[in-house]
Amino acid sequence: MSTWTMGVSSTCSTKLALWYKILELRFLLQKPFSSSNRLPQDPVKFSFCEADENVRVAYSDLITSSKETLDSILELQENSIIQRQVNQQMAEDNTSDNWCCCH
Repeated sequence: MSTWTMGVSSTCSTKLALWYKILELRFLLQKPFSSSNRLPQDPVKFSFCEADENVRVAYSDLITSSKETLDSILELQENSIIQRQVNQQMAEDNTSDNWCCCH
């Protein structure tokens, strides 16, 4: 097996593992995100937040952590797309019958 083929195989394995981790994360986040969607929305939320500082902080923390999580997933997806484009270019430059299924 050539060094190039081994590199492509390793890249495909890494991308597949990353894909499964993102998918697993998405499943794990489904229940908390669904639950957070059932929380009171404005203007009811405003009255809860004004009545108790702990509730206001909890809402703020929830929104912040949700945004950070979604931003991280988006960044992973964007990097995966960029890597796929690089791999496609490599495949075009190095035509080979041993190209992986991930391209």
